[in-house]
Amino acid sequence: MGSARAASAAAAYLCSALLLSALSATPLGAQDDPSDQLGTWFQYFGDNRISDRFSIHTEVEYWTWETVSNPHVLILRPAVNFHLNDGPFFSLGYTYVKSWPFEEEGIGTKQNHFFQQLILRSPVWRVRLYHRYRFEERWIRFDEAEETDFSTRLRYMLLMQFPLTRKAIEPNTLFLASYNELFINTGGRERAFDQNRVYVALAYQITRNMCFHTGFLWQIFQDRTFRRLQFAFFFNPDLR
Repeated sequence: MGSARAASAAAAYLCSALLLSALSATPLGAQDDPSDQLGTWFQYFGDNRISDRFSIHTEVEYWTWETVSNPHVLILRPAVNFHLNDGPFFSLGYTYVKSWPFEEEGIGTKQNHFFQQLILRSPVWRVRLYHRYRFEERWIRFDEAEETDFSTRLRYMLLMQFPLTRKAIEPNTLFLASYNELFINTGGRERAFDQNRVYVALAYQITRNMCFHTGFLWQIFQDRTFRRLQFAFFFNPDLR
């Protein structure tokens, strides 16, 4: 009974966030406003187990302002994971971010982040639920600026995966993936709300350690919402 209530609450949380995001996604600005563009995120994720307790995370992301052109963001994110058992694990990592403006006269950034992270798994029935808590220390330098700004940020993600063609997610399984991630500034100098991301995807588990996602994401800020296609490849070979 408690498990069913937890699954219902999680589903309601994700569905309500998706509905609110969809309602707020109608562009209101001029045609040259970046929020009017349908951009794309290309992503690679790898978690490679090297021992019973440790694994290495690698991540590369390339975002575009428009569907296949106009570079927006490059992200490189390595990390070390410490596994308590087959469920929760901690991560310590670094992120490099390079961003480009929508138009030539705009301002880009270079960013260096350190982060600490905890991921908890709580499967309910056929649904995989993941809770990710991440705290970031961020050094941000705007193009041509002489000083570097420092800020901190807290992120919480609730991720759900549900198999569509089998009873469990295993090789040759089509499944639904969805998440909601909230970003909160904690440095005190900025607004508390940074952004919210809502994502839904159709995914295919190719092998035990390999899968591919094709999805759609709403990236919600205080004053605008970006709509993004998302293509993600996951490769997680066990190197023990």
